[in-house]
Amino acid sequence: MLLLTTIGRRSGLPRTVALAYVVLDGEIYLVGGASGADRHPLWFENLLVTPAVEIEVRRWRRSAVATRVVEPARSRLWPRLAAAVPSIELYRERTTRDIPVVHVAPHG
Repeated sequence: MLLLTTIGRRSGLPRTVALAYVVLDGEIYLVGGASGADRHPLWFENLLVTPAVEIEVRRWRRSAVATRVVEPARSRLWPRLAAAVPSIELYRERTTRDIPVVHVAPHG
């Protein structure tokens, strides 16, 4: 699990959520599955407004920039993400929205 801290798009306050993450080719990815809900998760909406985030894995904490992965890169990544986290395919079947994929690039 990864702790992701975003800045609330309305409140301006830090918001922290625990998320599953995937490392592919040394890069960190998050999937906004939200268990197949019809709305994007709030953490995703927050980082669209303020892409500067903090991530923490165990005792490793870094500032980072979160960027939505767009087509065609998203389609290329999806099979590898689904292999790593099979539940995201179930989430995709439950919703009509495009489930976002986010690349997180730590600083330092």
